[in-house]
Amino acid sequence: MTIAQVAVPDETTETTQVQALLDGVDIAGMVATTDAAHTNVKTAAYLMEVKRAWYVLPVKGNTPGLLAEARPACF
Repeated sequence: MTIAQVAVPDETTETTQVQALLDGVDIAGMVATTDAAHTNVKTAAYLMEVKRAWYVLPVKGNTPGLLAEARPACF
């Protein structure tokens, strides 16, 4: 289900638009998912601290340090 969408300005990328997308949406207590492009501290902090939402952010092999940290927490 799509709950919001926002146009991405030509001079930027979608990764800079998470806050603009979700500012008008109440997702407190819900689980937000993203694609791997949004897996970063800024997005995680925004979802937890501002939106008061849980999150699932995928980690891919092209971020080996993060993957190594996350792997022990899985299963």
